[in-house]
Amino acid sequence: SYGLLALGFVLAAPLWARFLEERPNAFVLGWSVLISTACLLVTHLAGATSSVATFTMLYFLWGVLLGGTTPVLLSLVSAATPGDRQGRALGLAQSWQQGASVIGITAGVIATRLLGLEAAFPLVSSLYALSTCIALGTWLRERHSNKQEISND
Repeated sequence: SYGLLALGFVLAAPLWARFLEERPNAFVLGWSVLISTACLLVTHLAGATSSVATFTMLYFLWGVLLGGTTPVLLSLVSAATPGDRQGRALGLAQSWQQGASVIGITAGVIATRLLGLEAAFPLVSSLYALSTCIALGTWLRERHSNKQEISND
């Protein structure tokens, strides 16, 4: 399953990058909301299914969706950062991403240990729900600031 997740990521990341390339931030953030919502649904379904075939297909789909997350967001950070500060900004972004992964894995291990394996996917889905809310708020704020800039011109 993890191999299929990685395969989905590797195959999809360049496609997501091409699709989102040179798009306005509001467009990319809007797609981030959709991707996060789709991850929420896929992980919920993966936790609810008893079919091995469905589970593995969902893991591949999850990898495809993840290909549109970190690489795309890191490219936004890179584009928004002056050249002389890109290394620091990308290093910081990568550190935050790795830290979030460690926290997520730790939370999963603790939840699984205390509540059993059946708690893992609801926890992941809940974290995607939180992520979706944050992404939605960021997207709405970006759209609002773009509308104000246009009306001020």
